[in-house]
Amino acid sequence: MSSSEFSIQGDDSQVLTIAVAPNQTIQAEPGAMCFASNEMKQNTKLGGFMRMVAGEPIFKSTWVNEGAEPGFVALTNAIPSTIIPLNLDALGGSVLCARDAFMASINPDVKITVGLIPTASCLACCCSGLSPILQRVAGNGWVFLAAHGTIMQKILGPGEEIVVDTMSVVGCASSVTVDVVQTGGCSAICCSGEGLFNTTLKGPGIVLINSLPLAKLRRLFVQRQAGDPPSAVDA
Repeated sequence: MSSSEFSIQGDDSQVLTIAVAPNQTIQAEPGAMCFASNEMKQNTKLGGFMRMVAGEPIFKSTWVNEGAEPGFVALTNAIPSTIIPLNLDALGGSVLCARDAFMASINPDVKITVGLIPTASCLACCCSGLSPILQRVAGNGWVFLAAHGTIMQKILGPGEEIVVDTMSVVGCASSVTVDVVQTGGCSAICCSGEGLFNTTLKGPGIVLINSLPLAKLRRLFVQRQAGDPPSAVDA
């Protein structure tokens, strides 16, 4: 994906390249830089306590083009990820997302603060797969989130509801209501592999879903370490 302001290259381990005009500043996760033009200079400052509570590093990194010509900076996530571009102007100025999801923004004044899971259910706070404390990314312009696998974006209409695996929710608009529903009867709960609950998302608003949550990868590695027989590749 590309525009006049940025381009995204790659499949599983994507690279975000942002075009930076002279004297323009962009914001990025600390350590996200892959390569940059010679005119780009990094600055780091405290981002605030609430930024840390929301799951981000307490330090905020910005990149400024100190040259007279257009420059660029290419960014990657700390682990292989799919990059999600979102225009906050089209989303009412903010989006709620999972902790650690924020990666970069073209506007350096975009703020990452604490957002509460949009639900009235105590059960959803504990069992929806989302932390009760989320990241609220607020401001204007393009922001970039990072998640894993294929990313599905869906705009839910008023009252429209979908059921999602509890590990697969990346983010949603604050107007979306989060809840949980039991996966089924006793046999389904014990043997279906879906666990006790699934997450429900009720519109209106955008929802972001990923096909390969990091939690599932971690669980796979734990199972292998617990004594699964080696494959032919391991031999």
